[in-house]
Amino acid sequence: MKNPTPNELDLATIHPKKDEKFSPNLYRNLSRNAGIARFGRVYRDKNNTLWLGYIDGNDFIGTKLMACLCDSKCQTFCYNLHDIEIGTPLKEIKGFWKKYQKVGRCAIDPKHQISFQGERWETTGKTKKTRSCKWCGNCTQKQKTFVVRETKTRWVNV
Repeated sequence: MKNPTPNELDLATIHPKKDEKFSPNLYRNLSRNAGIARFGRVYRDKNNTLWLGYIDGNDFIGTKLMACLCDSKCQTFCYNLHDIEIGTPLKEIKGFWKKYQKVGRCAIDPKHQISFQGERWETTGKTKKTRSCKWCGNCTQKQKTFVVRETKTRWVNV
């Protein structure tokens, strides 16, 4: 059985009081679980789900990353990688913690499609129809208005 190796995360560097780009729930959950804080890595499964934890032999000890982001008291579980289907194989996202330390929650959502608590955006321009990501500085969006026309069919009384 191969023992897990420590990760590259220094928990003190991602404290949400240092910068709002860091998730308070993720920090709280890592602070409560020394094993995940020390050995935890982020993995992607074949269904594109992100997992936080570590592999110890044939076991994965951890939880879905979104559970840690959304719940201040998320639970970790031990999954036997051969007995159950958690979307295996799991592929580690190399360098995740270094990127998270640099850009915060944008490491989880580099396409800027997920809503996170906190002020991620700063509006700019006279009309305030442009916004930039305050956390990573790598995304600017423009507000666009669309007209949507749709036909609906439904049953009505006669």
